[in-house]
Amino acid sequence: MAEGINVEWHNYRHPYYNQLWLKEQGFISHLSLMDIFFNHGPEALIILTGRKLIPRPEGIKVRHADEVMSWGDKSYAN
Repeated sequence: MAEGINVEWHNYRHPYYNQLWLKEQGFISHLSLMDIFFNHGPEALIILTGRKLIPRPEGIKVRHADEVMSWGDKSYAN
């Protein structure tokens, strides 16, 4: 390791929060910050910092944004 450079690991856990189409699409993680701001308004920062935890309802599918969206042609998977 180079002198004066430290490696720090970050164990980020994406927070669960309610989304508009949750029942139809499941929870889609790793969307832009705009998604949580539009869905939760002023309490978005409290959720992002982990000071408010929203429990995930049983039976809700969780998918990563990369599984749902094809960025190249802007088409969306079901």
